[in-house]
Amino acid sequence: MKKSILITAILSLVLMGVATARPALTKASEVDLALAVIGSGSAAEMSSRIFTTPVTVLGAEHRTRAAAALPEQIRTNRVTEGSLLRRVEAITRSILQLHNRGQDIELFLYRGGVPRGMLVNGCLLVLSDSLVRPLHDMELAGIIAHEMGHRYFMDEMRAALEADDERVIKAIELQCDAVAILTLKLIGYDPAIHISGLRKVETAIKAQGYLILLHGRSHPTTAERAQFARRLVKLLV
Repeated sequence: MKKSILITAILSLVLMGVATARPALTKASEVDLALAVIGSGSAAEMSSRIFTTPVTVLGAEHRTRAAAALPEQIRTNRVTEGSLLRRVEAITRSILQLHNRGQDIELFLYRGGVPRGMLVNGCLLVLSDSLVRPLHDMELAGIIAHEMGHRYFMDEMRAALEADDERVIKAIELQCDAVAILTLKLIGYDPAIHISGLRKVETAIKAQGYLILLHGRSHPTTAERAQFARRLVKLLV
């Protein structure tokens, strides 16, 4: 599998699939698989099991290479000043500090018509302004925390992609949603905000005609993600 395909599949945000008719067992098994990994308990207990997962700390040279490898259309449209950047930096900083990742992940905000976010090579958080602008601070915090979640499950996702295991790939995306939900809970936000953010992203993608982004095999539908979120919140004690 080509490296570019692997990176995109591992790290692309939440570009939700259109809800299509699929067997209920497949949906349930993906949700159940993700819940089994996350477990139960308080938000602090769940997060302690996930957020302490050892990850490789990457230096400035890795971030520089990751930025240089981005498509030219993204590289040349980087946002380097302004109120929007300051807002996103502040929210990103709070999430990275919670995850103790403030030193090895860099924000890359760019001007782009496609609502998109991804964690490139585990060290570069790439967000388009069209993704960021429609979201409230809490919703954006959830999206950023979801991307942070990929740091904890990169090995599992790589293995699932190599095995072309669609069910596990989608379950890992749900596990990243769990990271978002737990993060919001820990910083005092309503975990349900994450789903409202995902729905806004989906609406923006549809409104701009990027329907191809809603048919990916690597992400659960918004309905599946909402089901997962409801069940996870019920497990919190």
